[in-house]
Formats: sequence, structure tokens, C-alpha cells
Amino acid sequence: MDKQEAEDDAQVVMGTFLINNKLTYLLFDSGATHSFVSKSHATTMGLGEFALVDFPVDLFEFPLYGFEVIVKMDWLSKYKASIDFQKKKVSLRGPKGIRVFY
Repeated sequence: MDKQEAEDDAQVVMGTFLINNKLTYLLFDSGATHSFVSKSHATTMGLGEFALVDFPVDLFEFPLYGFEVIVKMDWLSKYKASIDFQKKKVSLRGPKGIRVFY
């Protein structure tokens, strides 16, 4: 899926988010079995732990086109994600119970 297909898909939410203090074009994919980072983005971010703001995420390096990061269902479940596909908004509940909206 490329950016245009994602923009036209009512079942997908995407946007630009901070990961390791770097703006990242990210796709929230409730159907994904893994979380991925593009090879080029992994190189610029460096190796090690990745965190979407205060939400750590394990990313597998993969040749992505159109997105820099895709997060999977397990990650979304872990942080009690609520996805509003109509408004294209995502909310997550952090480790301290605080809900964050994107």
C-alpha cells in the first residue's frame, strides 16, 4: 500500500509522529502481524530501542515504500488503542494510564 492508497482507504489511519525524536511517516495498521521500519529510516534513526513518544515499539527492518514505520495489532492492543477511522484519529493509553491522542 502506498500513501495515496492509504489516504483513500477508510480502514487506515496514518500521520507524522515522533519516533526517537525524529518525525516519522507512520501507518497504524490493525491488520499487520509485525511492526516495521523502512531500511532507510532505520539507518537514519540508528539501532536500538524505538519509541513512539512514550510508547516503546519493536520494529523489524523491511523495505517499505510510502511509509517509514508500520505498527501492528499487538502494539495497538498493548496501549489500548482506539482508532476512529472516520476522523482518522488514534488514541493510546500510556503506561501511567494517560490517554494520548493523535
